[in-house]
Amino acid sequence: MHRNTTGRRREGRAHRHGSFRLLTILTSLALFGCVDDSGTPTSPETESCPPGQWAADTENYRVFRHDCEPFTAEHFTVFSDAASQASKATLAGLAEGVFAELTAEWGIEDDEELRFTPGYTYYIYAHKNTSPPVQEAYRNGFLTIAVDYGQAPGAYQSDPWTYMYVLKHELTHVFQFTLTDCPGNNACPTWLDVWFREGQAVVTGGGYQRPTLQSLAAWRADPTHINPIHISRWHDFPNENRGGEYYPIFALAYAWLVDVERGHGATVQDMKDMFQFMAAGDSFHDAFQRALGISVAYLAENFFPLMEAYLE
Repeated sequence: MHRNTTGRRREGRAHRHGSFRLLTILTSLALFGCVDDSGTPTSPETESCPPGQWAADTENYRVFRHDCEPFTAEHFTVFSDAASQASKATLAGLAEGVFAELTAEWGIEDDEELRFTPGYTYYIYAHKNTSPPVQEAYRNGFLTIAVDYGQAPGAYQSDPWTYMYVLKHELTHVFQFTLTDCPGNNACPTWLDVWFREGQAVVTGGGYQRPTLQSLAAWRADPTHINPIHISRWHDFPNENRGGEYYPIFALAYAWLVDVERGHGATVQDMKDMFQFMAAGDSFHDAFQRALGISVAYLAENFFPLMEAYLE
């Protein structure tokens, strides 16, 4: 939601083929793309190319170079350090498809509901040569890897499911920003808890795998793990380098919330109401209780008994 500009925010990914690989991918993306709680957007200033510096915020938290040849589609402008124009066009097309899927799934009727400014686009920065690549989401767009990243045939053709999962996961975060009307890229006091925003992005992106009672018990028995609902900000992780280990459990919590048959039964409209309450000024915890009928404190206190009953 910025015209050929930047902003910032980050996140992870998953895979549907086997729980070990799922956890591996989630963990790696937690390392290279997790949501940060500070920073303000700046512009890559394409009119000043060269040098075409891409600075994700005014404190130079992320500084990359783009090639001054962005590709613009209906809702997205793709920047890159060295991706081909064909690669940018492919990525823009894939992003438009994900945009259509997500707006349909969430019942979003128009750009105005997303606070999308006519004549502007979200940005995507596509890494071609960055190592390791950064995959993060912000209010105005996200960073990911180029379609032609890595060895031929490139990242998308090598693993199309994972590539599409990441796009939808990151765009979910962008929608979280815009639907709650979070100012700039700051997480701000009213923004979403980590457990919720990541759980929602994993499930919405398609990376959720229902755990077994045994696997949940094994996760809980690890003395280095804490109650996942207590992860409100990134510094709440006992070890941020192992943050990805929490993503499947975050996803379990969100799956329970929206399961209308065996879980809490929150609807898409309930979630949209919660975001609207936040846009009007409610904190996440107040909006959560107002829209969903339970408190975050209740969920934290009863998390494991609720999840065990859910998985039986």
